[in-house]
Amino acid sequence: MKADTWRLGRRPALHRAQDPRRCEPLRAVVLFIFSVVLFLLSATGFVWIDLSHDLRERALDTAQIRRTVSNQSGREENVTPLAPGEPLNILVIGIDSRKEQAPKFGSVEDVKGIRGDTTILVHVSGRRDSMTMVSIPRDLMVEIPNCLLSNGEELSASYGQVNSAMTLGSGANYDIAYGVACAQSTIENLSGLQIDNYVVLDFKGFENVVDALGGVWFDVPQDVADPEANAYLMEGCQLLNGEQALGYARARKSLGDGSDTSRIGRQQELVAALVREVSRKVSSGNLPTLVTFVRSVLAAVYVSPQLASFEADLSLLGAVANIPPQNVRLITMPREPWEEDPNRDQPQEPYASQLWNSLRHDESLVDGIGYLAGDGRSAAVEEEPLLDQVESSADVTHEVSPESGARESLACPPKAR
Repeated sequence: MKADTWRLGRRPALHRAQDPRRCEPLRAVVLFIFSVVLFLLSATGFVWIDLSHDLRERALDTAQIRRTVSNQSGREENVTPLAPGEPLNILVIGIDSRKEQAPKFGSVEDVKGIRGDTTILVHVSGRRDSMTMVSIPRDLMVEIPNCLLSNGEELSASYGQVNSAMTLGSGANYDIAYGVACAQSTIENLSGLQIDNYVVLDFKGFENVVDALGGVWFDVPQDVADPEANAYLMEGCQLLNGEQALGYARARKSLGDGSDTSRIGRQQELVAALVREVSRKVSSGNLPTLVTFVRSVLAAVYVSPQLASFEADLSLLGAVANIPPQNVRLITMPREPWEEDPNRDQPQEPYASQLWNSLRHDESLVDGIGYLAGDGRSAAVEEEPLLDQVESSADVTHEVSPESGARESLACPPKAR
């Protein structure tokens, strides 16, 4: 076990102590979609039709690509329905591509191809009473199965960083669908979960989404000066625009220990701030502002065919919107330094397997798992009662006072706004 892994009773937690700022910004994509699209129910007909068309235009279908790959030809083709009864697994990928993006993000020579900058697996329970979001560090070393390229070439299985799956699949043609297909197969191979749905967001998309929201109030924990991320911020509560929020999300080497895991850890509070901002906009009922925001979200993302229909999404969206915040769990996949290179990660066993097994069987998380709840509390699954005594997939939890000294951000924005 790592020295910084925290303990709860007899069992070790599955990952290091979590700061309430711990999360990738792209986690907000799922929460944006799940929280905001509900307002369309009250929209006028032409707005609904217009936005529905925009969403359908953003659909990516990877099914045929994956069926063509030799070692996946027998893959189950039954897509899990969105209606309650069966658990859903949604892959969220934040892509890092310099092609056709502003110079401030760096040149094509800096980052060749499309990389998976953020990888999150979202598991929604069959009873729709809990949601677990597992962040997979991009430095994690994994088995990458055979992947098909848009030119018909099939790449043999390999071993590499999880974010390279997107690069390998998209190839020199920057084909996002083929990149997603490769990443989808890689995460299925890692987790043992069937993944039918996915959401993809790029740099430019994230910036536009925040701007369309009118910015996000955020309590920056310390001064930031990171040239590589184009991030220059003063400590304190402030309204961040899209460029500033993206810069903070990208900052890595100038903060913490410079690792991707450390960056994941600093950003959970940013997600909480984004979700609160969305909630305020939805509550305001300002239709023009919300339409602009939703249109920006749709222009920023690519989705799986099932998620490209507002009508099909409504039951899922309504159910997810009713999940108590404390049952929305943000977890970093259990990992440890790779044996061959401490700057890379490998799954930490048996804890990684225990986490995936719980999700595969749609069961309560094993006792001792630490996580951050959607309401900002650091929490953990109780050691008692035992797993077979838990009647609901909404786990019994208790608050844990994190030793990280995380600052409270709920007072931002100021009340006199």
